[in-house]
Amino acid sequence: MTKRTHGRDEPIRIDEAYDSDAESIEALFGNPGEGFFVPRYQREYTWEEENITQLFDDVVTRIRELASANGDSAITFLGTIILTPLSRLSPVEVADEGRARPAGVQIVVDGQQRLSTIALLAIQLQEKIRSLSQLLPGSEPHIHLRNHSQDLIHKLANLYSLEGRTGAVPQRKPKIIREDYDLWTFDGDDKSYYKSPVALYVATYIRTRDLVKAKDALDSVSGTRVRNNVDVINEYLEAIGNIHAKNITPIVDFPPLAVSVSKRMLELVLGFYDPRLEDFLSAAPDVPSQHPDYIAASLYNLFVFAYYVLERCGVNRLEPLHEDWGFDMFQALNATGTPLTAMETFRSQVIQAETSAGFSWQDTP
Repeated sequence: MTKRTHGRDEPIRIDEAYDSDAESIEALFGNPGEGFFVPRYQREYTWEEENITQLFDDVVTRIRELASANGDSAITFLGTIILTPLSRLSPVEVADEGRARPAGVQIVVDGQQRLSTIALLAIQLQEKIRSLSQLLPGSEPHIHLRNHSQDLIHKLANLYSLEGRTGAVPQRKPKIIREDYDLWTFDGDDKSYYKSPVALYVATYIRTRDLVKAKDALDSVSGTRVRNNVDVINEYLEAIGNIHAKNITPIVDFPPLAVSVSKRMLELVLGFYDPRLEDFLSAAPDVPSQHPDYIAASLYNLFVFAYYVLERCGVNRLEPLHEDWGFDMFQALNATGTPLTAMETFRSQVIQAETSAGFSWQDTP
């Protein structure tokens, strides 16, 4: 996004105070070296099962529209994400060493609930695609699905992780961290540097590639919300993958294979059309669940979902021209939307004042 510049002593028009761009999820997370930094005045990660359910309902409803004959214009708007470049915090404040700091850092003024949930979703979706693709034969036409899996795995990795600097261990780092809880580390252990549930889950998964170990790393109390949300996400993805199974009542109204494997949809989702894929995917409901064609159909259903999330789910990315205006926007947002507690309402103002007053808000009554 091209950013306009103005000096503080220059007059400015309000219509030039903010850069605003509509971006797909893939574009929003697309910079592999850019991290998201949630400032301390933000509330904790608070999304519950009902928020996850609403997200899937919204997306799946529009996927059904996309799969219809006249659905080319189907998109889902996920709201406004307000970001401002982190320019005044020193590397020590965001990482244990200067070389651990990402190439770019965006302060998340608003939208951290969605960003965090998308990161969790990307991990679960990536693992399901990876595990299913490994069960397919390495010959045509299944090889096309295996190759597409690798492409999607790479794209989904950008939704929860960023590329670390040369020599970093592990090479990728959590995409989103919280001030006062997390520090991007060059080669340090996870639990010492990532203490918020979302960042710790992501960091443990990056290091181990094990979903069970990632869940087990979470605290039994503070990690409950992330653990539960991961379970809900997995339940929905499992239902989407097996939408073609017989004698199962689905929990999600995903389009059936008879609709989603049309020539038009195959070209949208895979980028090409092969009539052999259409033939064996259409026949998948009539074969056993262990059959390669059934597995291929499960994989393709997840491809449809991944395609839609990456390319047809979008946000309005709003970036204030000056960093401190982002703080002003957060205060304005406190007066609208989800009601905040008294602590959440005044916390941001207290934190803003502590720098000039020379005290730490965490050490005072």
